[in-house]
Amino acid sequence: MEYKYNSNMLTQLRNIVPLFNDLFDKITFETIESMIPHSVMKNAENIIITGCGDSYCAAIASKPAFRGVHVETPRNIEAARYYNTFKNWDKEKMTKTIVCAISVSGGPVRPRETLLRFKEVGATVLAFTDHPESPLGQVAQYCINMNVPSFPFSPLTIPYMASQYAVIMFGLTLSYVNGSITKEQAANERESIINYINMFDDSIIEEIDFRTFSIAEKWLSCGVDQYDYIGDDQEYSTSFFGSAKLVESSGELTTIDDPEDWNHINFFNAKPATTATLVVANEDSPSFSRSLEAISTASILGRPVLVVTDSADAKFPEGSEIFRLPKPAYRWCNAMLEHLPLDFIAAYIGLLLGRVPFRQDTINQNEDPAIQKNPHIYGRFKNSKLEIVL
Repeated sequence: MEYKYNSNMLTQLRNIVPLFNDLFDKITFETIESMIPHSVMKNAENIIITGCGDSYCAAIASKPAFRGVHVETPRNIEAARYYNTFKNWDKEKMTKTIVCAISVSGGPVRPRETLLRFKEVGATVLAFTDHPESPLGQVAQYCINMNVPSFPFSPLTIPYMASQYAVIMFGLTLSYVNGSITKEQAANERESIINYINMFDDSIIEEIDFRTFSIAEKWLSCGVDQYDYIGDDQEYSTSFFGSAKLVESSGELTTIDDPEDWNHINFFNAKPATTATLVVANEDSPSFSRSLEAISTASILGRPVLVVTDSADAKFPEGSEIFRLPKPAYRWCNAMLEHLPLDFIAAYIGLLLGRVPFRQDTINQNEDPAIQKNPHIYGRFKNSKLEIVL
């Protein structure tokens, strides 16, 4: 098919379904069981999953896969510096805790700091990384390789899906090992992931592609220069991820909130006509009714509104841009690919504004005066101070 615009990011998005199909069979239940002993999984009563940026989104999205254990998904800095800050560590609890840190590269300091901190107090520490030899991999007791395919430089989507899938597979494996579900049920849930991904056939991808281009054009012609993302629970992870792709692609300002706090705070934004509001709202979500109220409110305020939903019947305000996506067998599968319209919007806004992703034209070529004076910020992830707070 002939496209008016092309980029590394768009090529990835247009091929996201075959890319994930290539990845799917690289992580099986046998893969997980070969990397983590049954005894470790059976002993676990508490799971902590964390990461930075896209990896944090993957942690939130994968949480429902774990059954029979208590699961937390703190932000990475909270896990590294604030968890149990008052030093009343329950040593027995820690021996029954697995702490998972997600980082494709394994290079940033904070996930490594988290594993070192929890290892010090007796927890089992597990790295999800494509580089077991990395600093993160070296401090972990166990590593799960996510098999992220390589792709030309651009804001990336497939590593998020790979991270999410790897953690989900660990969650399903742990759940049948501890007896909370059967292996047959786990296999059925795993199969539901690929079934959901394959619902996005060429016609759906092409429709999303062309509609998002049109929306991006319309919004920019109307002066839109702020982007407000709304979602709750797993839908929050999708909203967070979508907003990240927009910043990476275009450098534009975004905010992320849940539908309740949005009504308390961002409701008061003084520029409704130029603040696009992008809401992820699925009908089986416990907060679906609140999301519908937020969508209605944003429309009444005169904001450009885009909704991503799996509902075929819900009524939305006239004039809203509605993406009704396929509905998976399990609600938690939505997060695997419902971000696609947000990804396309991000790609097109960056292209239409003439932006180079990640400000590579200024930051990475030392043309930004701030970079010229402070070149050390290139190491802001890898050279950050490592500090173990116990």
